[in-house]
Amino acid sequence: MLELSNFNTKHFTFINYINLNEEQSKEIWVGRNHPEIRKWMTNSDPFSYKEHLKFIENLRKRTDRIFWAVLFQDKIVGSYCLNPYNSIEKKGEMGKFLFVEYWGRGLGKIATKEFLDYVLNNHIVNEIEIRTLIENKKNQHINEINGFKIYGQDDKYVFMKLRKEDCQ
Repeated sequence: MLELSNFNTKHFTFINYINLNEEQSKEIWVGRNHPEIRKWMTNSDPFSYKEHLKFIENLRKRTDRIFWAVLFQDKIVGSYCLNPYNSIEKKGEMGKFLFVEYWGRGLGKIATKEFLDYVLNNHIVNEIEIRTLIENKKNQHINEINGFKIYGQDDKYVFMKLRKEDCQ
């Protein structure tokens, strides 16, 4: 099992999904199944709470992915992940979402910056990639202001990368 657990940044608490209580787990499930969140996901299909619990249980056995719920002022506001994650190469693909009711407050920009600062400065990753749907201009903008550079595009996604040495 991966030893990365919960961590705090200046404004947020990141709780590993495997450490969530039932109420928190249900909040993540409800938020992830919101149609305005789902439409931006690689897997945009809704899923049952039972499937969600099975996913979390499987995370306990995996070392190639980490998911965190993000708390702001003691309320879950979204989720960040490294999926896939390679602890040997110190590389990961970041995924993220912010609950709809928190959009437009600048929390996504700040949470992304603090998440990146933590995972880069604590030697969790030296390189992070992210892919966003071409239409998801807001997410691309947040990524760019946090240092990501576009390195490619296909008919569906924009591919971006951030390397630790580029942040120094």
